[in-house]
Amino acid sequence: MFKNLKVGTRMALGFAAILALLVAISAVSAGTLRSIRDQLASVTGEDAARLREANAMRDLARAMAVTLRDAVMQDDVAFKKKELALLKKARADYDAAAKALALASADDGNTLGELDAAAKALLTIQPLLERALDHSISADHASASEVVRSEIRPAQLAHVAAIERVLAALNAASLRRGAEAEAAYRRAMALIAGLGGLALVAGVAIGWALQRNIARPLAQALGVAEAMAVGDLSGDIAVESNDEFGRLLRALRTATVNLSELLHEVRGDAEHVASASSQIAHGNAELSQRTEQQASALQ
Repeated sequence: MFKNLKVGTRMALGFAAILALLVAISAVSAGTLRSIRDQLASVTGEDAARLREANAMRDLARAMAVTLRDAVMQDDVAFKKKELALLKKARADYDAAAKALALASADDGNTLGELDAAAKALLTIQPLLERALDHSISADHASASEVVRSEIRPAQLAHVAAIERVLAALNAASLRRGAEAEAAYRRAMALIAGLGGLALVAGVAIGWALQRNIARPLAQALGVAEAMAVGDLSGDIAVESNDEFGRLLRALRTATVNLSELLHEVRGDAEHVASASSQIAHGNAELSQRTEQQASALQ
Protein backbone atom coordinates (compact mmCIF):
# COMPACT_ATOMS: atom_id res chain seq x y z
CA MET A 1 0.00 0.00 0.00
CA PHE A 2 2.84 2.37 0.86
CA LYS A 3 4.33 1.87 -2.61
CA ASN A 4 1.11 3.06 -4.24
CA LEU A 5 1.06 6.38 -2.39
CA LYS A 6 2.24 9.49 -4.13
CA VAL A 7 5.78 10.62 -3.45
CA GLY A 8 4.60 13.84 -1.81
CA THR A 9 2.21 11.91 0.41
CA ARG A 10 4.95 9.51 1.49
CA MET A 11 7.32 12.33 2.34
CA ALA A 12 4.58 14.15 4.25
CA LEU A 13 3.76 11.02 6.23
CA GLY A 14 7.43 10.48 7.05
CA PHE A 15 7.95 14.00 8.30
CA ALA A 16 4.62 13.87 10.16
CA ALA A 17 5.76 10.72 11.98
CA ILE A 18 9.01 12.41 13.03
CA LEU A 19 7.14 15.51 14.17
CA ALA A 20 4.68 13.35 16.12
CA LEU A 21 7.57 11.70 17.96
CA LEU A 22 9.07 15.10 18.74
CA VAL A 23 5.72 16.31 20.07
CA ALA A 24 5.42 13.16 22.19
CA ILE A 25 8.90 13.69 23.60
CA SER A 26 8.09 17.32 24.38
CA ALA A 27 4.78 16.41 26.03
CA VAL A 28 6.31 13.65 28.16
CA SER A 29 9.21 15.89 29.13
CA ALA A 30 6.90 18.74 30.10
CA GLY A 31 4.62 16.48 32.14
CA THR A 32 7.52 14.81 33.93
CA LEU A 33 9.24 18.09 34.68
CA ARG A 34 5.96 19.46 36.03
CA SER A 35 5.70 16.45 38.35
CA ILE A 36 9.29 16.93 39.52
CA ARG A 37 8.61 20.62 40.09
CA ASP A 38 5.59 19.79 42.25
CA GLN A 39 7.60 17.31 44.27
CA LEU A 40 10.41 19.80 44.77
CA ALA A 41 7.88 22.44 45.80
CA SER A 42 6.54 19.97 48.34
CA VAL A 43 10.04 19.35 49.69
CA THR A 44 11.12 22.99 49.77
CA GLY A 45 7.76 24.56 50.61
CA GLU A 46 5.37 22.27 52.45
CA ASP A 47 8.02 20.30 54.31
CA ALA A 48 9.82 23.48 55.34
CA ALA A 49 6.54 24.92 56.66
CA ARG A 50 5.83 21.75 58.64
CA LEU A 51 9.32 21.79 60.11
CA ARG A 52 8.80 25.41 61.17
CA GLU A 53 5.61 24.48 63.00
CA ALA A 54 7.31 21.54 64.74
CA ASN A 55 10.27 23.69 65.78
CA ALA A 56 7.84 26.28 67.10
CA MET A 57 6.12 23.56 69.16
CA ARG A 58 9.46 22.50 70.64
CA ASP A 59 10.46 26.08 71.48
CA LEU A 60 7.07 26.76 73.04
CA ALA A 61 7.26 23.54 75.08
CA ARG A 62 10.59 24.63 76.49
CA ALA A 63 9.28 28.14 77.15
CA MET A 64 6.26 26.69 78.97
CA ALA A 65 8.60 24.58 81.13
CA VAL A 66 10.60 27.67 82.19
CA THR A 67 7.48 29.77 82.74
CA LEU A 68 5.86 27.03 84.81
CA ARG A 69 8.93 26.71 87.01
CA ASP A 70 9.07 30.49 87.57
CA ALA A 71 5.35 30.66 88.36
CA VAL A 72 5.56 27.87 90.92
CA MET A 73 8.79 28.89 92.60
CA GLN A 74 8.10 32.63 93.09
CA ASP A 75 6.29 34.04 96.12
CA ASP A 76 5.05 37.24 94.47
CA VAL A 77 1.39 36.75 93.54
CA ALA A 78 1.50 39.45 90.84
CA PHE A 79 4.51 37.79 89.32
CA LYS A 80 2.72 34.42 89.45
CA LYS A 81 -0.25 35.90 87.58
CA LYS A 82 2.05 37.39 84.97
CA GLU A 83 3.85 34.09 84.43
CA LEU A 84 0.60 32.16 84.29
CA ALA A 85 -0.68 34.59 81.63
CA LEU A 86 2.50 33.96 79.64
CA LEU A 87 2.02 30.23 80.14
CA LYS A 88 -1.56 30.45 78.85
CA LYS A 89 -0.46 32.38 75.74
CA ALA A 90 2.39 29.92 75.08
CA ARG A 91 -0.08 27.03 75.36
CA ALA A 92 -2.45 28.73 72.90
CA ASP A 93 0.41 29.29 70.44
CA TYR A 94 1.49 25.69 70.93
CA ASP A 95 -2.02 24.39 70.21
CA ALA A 96 -2.23 26.56 67.07
CA ALA A 97 1.11 25.25 65.80
CA ALA A 98 0.10 21.65 66.55
CA LYS A 99 -3.21 22.10 64.74
CA ALA A 100 -1.50 23.65 61.68
CA LEU A 101 1.04 20.83 61.62
CA ALA A 102 -1.68 18.18 61.86
CA LEU A 103 -3.57 19.74 58.94
CA ALA A 104 -0.40 19.93 56.84
CA SER A 105 0.44 16.29 57.68
CA ALA A 106 -2.96 14.79 56.89
CA ASP A 107 -1.40 12.34 54.41
CA ASP A 108 1.51 11.40 56.67
CA GLY A 109 0.36 8.76 59.11
CA ASN A 110 3.73 8.46 60.85
CA THR A 111 3.88 12.16 61.68
CA LEU A 112 0.26 12.18 62.86
CA GLY A 113 1.03 9.27 65.16
CA GLU A 114 3.97 11.11 66.71
CA LEU A 115 1.84 14.26 67.06
CA ASP A 116 -0.77 12.26 68.94
CA ALA A 117 1.93 10.92 71.25
CA ALA A 118 3.18 14.46 71.90
CA ALA A 119 -0.36 15.63 72.70
CA LYS A 120 -0.80 12.80 75.20
CA ALA A 121 2.55 13.66 76.80
CA LEU A 122 1.42 17.27 77.19
CA LEU A 123 -1.84 16.21 78.81
CA THR A 124 0.04 14.45 81.60
CA ILE A 125 1.61 17.78 82.64
CA GLN A 126 -1.67 19.63 83.35
CA PRO A 127 -2.73 17.83 86.60
CA LEU A 128 0.85 18.02 87.86
CA LEU A 129 0.87 21.75 87.16
CA GLU A 130 -2.34 22.27 89.10
CA ARG A 131 -1.00 20.32 92.07
CA ALA A 132 2.26 22.29 92.08
CA LEU A 133 0.36 25.60 91.91
CA ASP A 134 -1.83 24.54 94.83
CA HIS A 135 1.27 23.89 96.91
CA SER A 136 2.80 27.18 95.81
CA ILE A 137 -0.33 29.23 96.59
CA SER A 138 -0.55 27.62 100.01
CA ALA A 139 3.10 28.63 100.58
CA ASP A 140 4.22 24.99 100.67
CA HIS A 141 7.23 25.72 98.48
CA ALA A 142 9.03 22.56 99.43
CA SER A 143 6.19 20.37 98.16
CA ALA A 144 5.80 22.57 95.09
CA SER A 145 9.51 22.25 94.33
CA GLU A 146 9.37 18.51 94.80
CA VAL A 147 6.45 18.15 92.37
CA VAL A 148 8.29 20.30 89.82
CA ARG A 149 11.55 18.44 90.24
CA SER A 150 10.39 14.83 90.48
CA GLU A 151 7.17 14.82 88.41
CA ILE A 152 6.74 17.87 86.19
CA ARG A 153 10.30 18.02 84.93
CA PRO A 154 10.39 14.36 83.73
CA ALA A 155 6.97 14.84 82.12
CA GLN A 156 8.24 17.97 80.34
CA LEU A 157 11.33 16.14 79.11
CA ALA A 158 9.13 13.33 77.85
CA HIS A 159 6.98 15.91 76.05
CA VAL A 160 9.99 17.53 74.40
CA ALA A 161 11.29 14.09 73.43
CA ALA A 162 7.93 13.36 71.80
CA ILE A 163 8.23 16.59 69.81
CA GLU A 164 11.76 15.56 68.78
CA ARG A 165 10.26 12.37 67.40
CA VAL A 166 7.77 14.51 65.44
CA LEU A 167 10.72 16.39 63.98
CA ALA A 168 12.45 13.12 63.14
CA ALA A 169 9.32 11.87 61.37
CA LEU A 170 9.09 15.11 59.40
CA ASN A 171 12.75 14.89 58.39
CA ALA A 172 12.26 11.28 57.31
CA ALA A 173 9.23 12.27 55.23
CA SER A 174 11.19 15.12 53.67
CA LEU A 175 14.05 12.79 52.80
CA ARG A 176 11.56 10.33 51.34
CA ARG A 177 10.00 13.03 49.19
CA GLY A 178 13.44 14.13 48.05
CA ALA A 179 14.30 10.53 47.13
CA GLU A 180 11.02 10.24 45.23
CA ALA A 181 11.81 13.44 43.33
CA GLU A 182 15.26 12.10 42.48
CA ALA A 183 13.75 8.80 41.32
CA ALA A 184 11.20 10.68 39.23
CA TYR A 185 14.02 12.69 37.67
CA ARG A 186 15.92 9.53 36.78
CA ARG A 187 12.80 7.93 35.34
CA ALA A 188 12.17 11.07 33.31
CA MET A 189 15.70 11.06 31.94
CA ALA A 190 15.43 7.36 31.07
CA LEU A 191 12.06 7.92 29.39
CA ILE A 192 13.31 10.93 27.43
CA ALA A 193 16.41 9.01 26.39
CA GLY A 194 14.24 6.07 25.33
CA LEU A 195 11.94 8.28 23.31
CA GLY A 196 14.96 10.00 21.79
CA GLY A 197 16.38 6.62 20.79
CA LEU A 198 12.99 5.63 19.39
CA ALA A 199 12.87 8.87 17.40
CA LEU A 200 16.36 8.16 16.07
CA VAL A 201 15.44 4.62 15.02
CA ALA A 202 12.19 5.85 13.49
CA GLY A 203 14.05 8.60 11.62
CA VAL A 204 16.54 6.08 10.22
CA ALA A 205 13.70 3.71 9.27
CA ILE A 206 11.73 6.49 7.60
CA GLY A 207 14.84 7.71 5.77
CA TRP A 208 15.58 4.17 4.60
CA ALA A 209 11.98 3.71 3.43
CA LEU A 210 12.05 7.00 1.54
CA GLN A 211 15.39 6.10 -0.02
CA ARG A 212 14.09 2.67 -1.00
CA ASN A 213 10.83 3.96 -2.43
CA ILE A 214 12.09 7.19 -4.00
CA ALA A 215 15.84 7.14 -4.65
CA ARG A 216 15.99 3.59 -6.03
CA PRO A 217 13.13 3.99 -8.55
CA LEU A 218 14.61 7.33 -9.60
CA ALA A 219 18.03 5.74 -10.18
CA GLN A 220 16.34 2.92 -12.12
CA ALA A 221 14.50 5.40 -14.34
CA LEU A 222 17.71 7.34 -14.91
CA GLY A 223 19.54 4.14 -15.90
CA VAL A 224 16.82 3.24 -18.41
CA ALA A 225 16.90 6.74 -19.93
CA GLU A 226 20.69 6.65 -20.26
CA ALA A 227 20.54 3.19 -21.90
CA MET A 228 17.94 4.45 -24.36
CA ALA A 229 20.14 7.44 -25.14
CA VAL A 230 22.94 5.14 -26.36
CA GLY A 231 20.54 2.86 -28.23
CA ASP A 232 20.33 0.00 -25.71
CA LEU A 233 16.71 -1.15 -25.64
CA SER A 234 17.36 -4.64 -24.30
CA GLY A 235 16.98 -3.88 -20.59
CA ASP A 236 14.12 -5.38 -18.59
CA ILE A 237 12.21 -2.66 -16.71
CA ALA A 238 10.48 -3.93 -13.56
CA VAL A 239 7.63 -1.79 -12.20
CA GLU A 240 6.69 -2.40 -8.54
CA SER A 241 4.56 0.63 -7.65
CA ASN A 242 1.79 2.85 -8.94
CA ASP A 243 3.22 6.17 -7.82
CA GLU A 244 4.85 8.80 -10.00
CA PHE A 245 8.04 6.76 -10.38
CA GLY A 246 6.03 3.65 -11.21
CA ARG A 247 4.16 5.56 -13.88
CA LEU A 248 7.45 6.95 -15.21
CA LEU A 249 9.04 3.49 -15.38
CA ARG A 250 5.92 2.09 -17.01
CA ALA A 251 6.04 4.85 -19.64
CA LEU A 252 9.73 4.18 -20.26
CA ARG A 253 9.02 0.46 -20.62
CA THR A 254 6.25 1.20 -23.12
CA ALA A 255 8.55 3.56 -25.02
CA THR A 256 11.28 0.91 -25.09
CA VAL A 257 8.87 -1.72 -26.39
CA ASN A 258 7.51 0.65 -29.06
CA LEU A 259 10.98 1.71 -30.13
CA SER A 260 12.08 -1.94 -30.33
CA GLU A 261 9.07 -2.80 -32.50
CA LEU A 262 9.71 0.25 -34.68
CA LEU A 263 13.35 -0.66 -35.14
CA HIS A 264 12.35 -4.23 -35.95
CA GLU A 265 9.95 -2.98 -38.62
CA VAL A 266 12.55 -0.59 -40.02
CA ARG A 267 15.11 -3.39 -40.09
CA GLY A 268 12.64 -5.63 -41.95
CA ASP A 269 11.82 -2.91 -44.45
CA ALA A 270 15.52 -2.28 -44.98
CA GLU A 271 16.09 -5.97 -45.64
CA HIS A 272 13.24 -5.98 -48.18
CA VAL A 273 14.69 -2.92 -49.89
CA ALA A 274 18.14 -4.51 -49.98
CA SER A 275 16.69 -7.72 -51.42
CA ALA A 276 14.75 -5.80 -54.07
CA SER A 277 17.79 -3.76 -54.95
CA SER A 278 19.82 -6.94 -55.36
CA GLN A 279 17.18 -8.43 -57.62
CA ILE A 280 17.04 -5.27 -59.70
CA ALA A 281 20.81 -5.23 -60.05
CA HIS A 282 20.81 -8.88 -61.06
CA GLY A 283 18.08 -8.24 -63.64
CA ASN A 284 20.00 -5.28 -65.02
CA ALA A 285 23.09 -7.42 -65.34
CA GLU A 286 21.18 -10.14 -67.25
CA LEU A 287 19.57 -7.54 -69.51
CA SER A 288 22.94 -6.03 -70.30
CA GLN A 289 24.37 -9.45 -71.12
CA ARG A 290 21.51 -10.34 -73.46
CA THR A 291 21.85 -6.98 -75.16
CA GLU A 292 25.50 -7.60 -75.82
CA GLN A 293 24.77 -11.07 -77.14
CA GLN A 294 22.13 -9.73 -79.55
CA ALA A 295 24.49 -7.06 -80.82
CA SER A 296 27.18 -9.64 -81.52
CA ALA A 297 24.69 -11.80 -83.42
CA LEU A 298 23.69 -8.91 -85.64
CA GLN A 299 27.27 -8.33 -86.63
